[in-house]
Amino acid sequence: MLNKFSLRIRLWLVVLIALFGVFTLAAVSALHVRTLMLEERKAQIRALTQGAYNILDYYYAQESSGRLSREQAQSLAKEAIRQIRFNGPDGKSDYFYIWTPEGVSVMHALKPEWEGKPMGEKIEDGNGQKIILELAKLLQQQTKTYMDTHFVKSNNDPTLYPKLLYAQKFQAWNWIVGTGVYIDEVKQAFHQALLYQGSIAAAVLLLIGSICWLVTQSVL
Repeated sequence: MLNKFSLRIRLWLVVLIALFGVFTLAAVSALHVRTLMLEERKAQIRALTQGAYNILDYYYAQESSGRLSREQAQSLAKEAIRQIRFNGPDGKSDYFYIWTPEGVSVMHALKPEWEGKPMGEKIEDGNGQKIILELAKLLQQQTKTYMDTHFVKSNNDPTLYPKLLYAQKFQAWNWIVGTGVYIDEVKQAFHQALLYQGSIAAAVLLLIGSICWLVTQSVL
């Protein structure tokens, strides 16, 4: 079938096929980097939230054994989880919170003034999601869940950044414990990987194209 084409056309067909293959490989590689980074973030907040859940479980066991009253157990559990901080230059950028399914704040590491107040209708992300009520709705059908949200990082920057939330329901006290991390660096890493892989692909294709051009010039 290809015999009816000239050598020049056949060689450039090779270049076009290589072009498609190399850039497809570059895109797949960049997507792989994105997937790995996102799974790393998901695993991190899942493991840390499980640790917070285990604290609740420990103090619930203290209550169940009679060593502590419920009020004492819950107070100690809240204060222990309040101290958990992670990520950021100082390791303290991210934190935990505890809510009731109705949206009442039980504990918020950054907003102690919210505690005991109904905040479910008041707390929204940048897209208008009532995130606490949405988390509670998701946790009606399961004991743990992820949720995608968008928030600004500071009052000086109106940009909405993607933030991944993770929460677990602690059934014994009817509490929801959770946290969240910004994942905009995952998108940045994807773009960087795509640019890097694309540069390599372009260099390879330039080499292949040059060789094909030299071949056609020497035989035609």
